[in-house]
Amino acid sequence: KAILVGAQGASLAWEQKKEELPVNRWSVSFDEKNALWKDAGGHHGVPFVFRDSDGVFKFYLGFFESDWLDDYCLLCFCDE
Repeated sequence: KAILVGAQGASLAWEQKKEELPVNRWSVSFDEKNALWKDAGGHHGVPFVFRDSDGVFKFYLGFFESDWLDDYCLLCFCDE
């Protein structure tokens, strides 16, 4: 029942709920594959928000086609 929110959802979470994002983890915000940014090489961009233990926040664009590691958390919006 989660909604795919992409970059807009990642930036909204960072702006409104950044203190609730997991520490030392990448929060990944997917979107429909055809709605993701695509570079000249055909790689699709997926927005990431990072919060470290020092309170630093970073926003990145990673590759959809890359391997996903165990320090990534799925950021999703849902009604329940």
